[in-house]
This record gives sequence, structure tokens and C-alpha cells, in this order.
Amino acid sequence: ADALKNPAVIARAWRRLPEAVRSSYQMLFFSRVEQPPAPVQEMVRDGYAQVLIRPGNEDLVALYNQARGFVFPSLYEGLGLPPLEAMKCGAPVIASNRGSVPEVVGDAAIVLDAQDDAALAQAIQRLIEDEGFHAAMQARGFARVEEFSWPKPADRVLDVYRSVLAQAAIGRQADTRVSL
Repeated sequence: ADALKNPAVIARAWRRLPEAVRSSYQMLFFSRVEQPPAPVQEMVRDGYAQVLIRPGNEDLVALYNQARGFVFPSLYEGLGLPPLEAMKCGAPVIASNRGSVPEVVGDAAIVLDAQDDAALAQAIQRLIEDEGFHAAMQARGFARVEEFSWPKPADRVLDVYRSVLAQAAIGRQADTRVSL
């Protein structure tokens, strides 16, 4: 829950949710630091959140499998694997429109402005309350993750090599005909 992961927007969005939603669900923050940012501490103090410090891979898988959704409003991200990890476990994703995240999640996530707490609150509420939407986003997530499984990228690389080799062969044939 460091500042670049943007927990402040989550806290603001959470306050916008109806009390019935806030009291029925808890936000779980994963953190690399012992002392999470003030907005997260406030949510913990109010009973709306918990913080898990440096969870292991097995813990992450178990938590993703139990999650109603995964919120990833990161302000800066390299590749951004956590949304894919969540999708693989069946957690629909709400993600930031920053960095590489939109490319990674494609149309399998709700992508929104990383600072728009009103839109984030609306997206969280919809994932919680709309079963059909939740199921559709879950299915999209499963399909998206398959695009990142090893056979798919490997097949794409092979296709590129085949294409290059085919073009080279055509070029050699053309050269042969011209030299006659």
C-alpha cells in the first residue's frame, strides 16, 4: 500500500459507498511496508480494511480466490502483473488508466482514471451488487489471462519467425528468377 499504488483514492472511494456496502465488505491492502499510508490506517481504524504485510504467493492465491474484486488504481506501473494474477484466480479487476496497465488488462477490467474516486466507488459497488456483471468480468478475466499463458506468446514468436522465413524464401525465389 505505498503511495504510487494510490491507496488514497481507494479510501476516498470507500467513503462514497453506501454504509450497507461498507459494513458488509472489507478492503484488504497488500503492503511492502510496516506502516501503511494514513488513508489506509484510517480505514483499518474504522473497521473497513485490513493490511497484510508482504504476503507470500500461496497467501495471495488464496486471497485472490476469495476476493469479490481486485482494485488496482496504480499511479505508475511497469508491467503490472497483479491484475493478471487476480484475473487468473477469478477476481474481476478495476484498474488504473496509467502506465502499461490498460494494455495488460485490455477489455477484461474496468479501467478508470486513477484519481477519480467517484468512478471507483461506482465500479466497486457494481462489482459487489451486479451478479451478471461480476460473472461477465470474471469470464473476461479468465480469457485475458490465457493471452499471457506461455503457448500464446510462444506461438506468436513462432509466427513472426515463420513470416520472416517465408519472406526470405520469396525474396530468394525472386532473386533466382531475376538472375536467370
